[in-house]
Amino acid sequence: MGATSATIRRAREKAERREAILDAAARVFGERGAAVATMEEVAEAAEVSKGTLYLYFQSKDDLSVALTHRPLDAVLERFASLRDDDSLDGETLLRRLIETHAEVVMANAGSFRFAMASLWSQQPAEQSGSGYIDRIRTLRDTYVTALERGQADGSLRDDFDVHEVSVALWATFFGANALRMNAPRFIAHMPQDRPIPDFDRLLPTLVELFLRALRNPERRNPERRNPERQS
Repeated sequence: MGATSATIRRAREKAERREAILDAAARVFGERGAAVATMEEVAEAAEVSKGTLYLYFQSKDDLSVALTHRPLDAVLERFASLRDDDSLDGETLLRRLIETHAEVVMANAGSFRFAMASLWSQQPAEQSGSGYIDRIRTLRDTYVTALERGQADGSLRDDFDVHEVSVALWATFFGANALRMNAPRFIAHMPQDRPIPDFDRLLPTLVELFLRALRNPERRNPERRNPERQS
């Protein structure tokens, strides 16, 4: 039992150190730029030796790929558990996916910014080779699953193309969160004689508009499906 506990503890500590290194890399790359930042700077920010850093990541490219994949992997892990929950109808699943997506991205804002910068600088072959495109495909397929489930169970209309809508959802989410994460920059360039928009409300507003457009008009109010909840 003791050996097993020690093994579990070491694995946990190793995972925690890896996450700490990625946190440090996100800060250093964000401040210095990935092209200029060095592994020595990342090691110093993570408070580990350079040798320890190389035990986790063999090169700066290896570290960059891990940082690019980090927010997507966190999203996909949460998506998998939601997708496998058969108790959720399509509309509810879709809402939960979007809310979860937003929550995880904001929690990994530094990694997300780096991933977006890397996306524009990499060639398609590089993205494919790193596994980034496969992750995006899985993300979009999960949205498609929610849309198809909604059409099958009647919670969503059946007269739209699920693949087209999944792309529109992804693009809307991407834009809304980019604005939210960079709100101070946008606000600084807005006319000061007009009300400042609440960027935290942007995504919830767009989600409600999307769901209202996709919802089956013949469906009963989902909040009234259980009579006992109304008593």
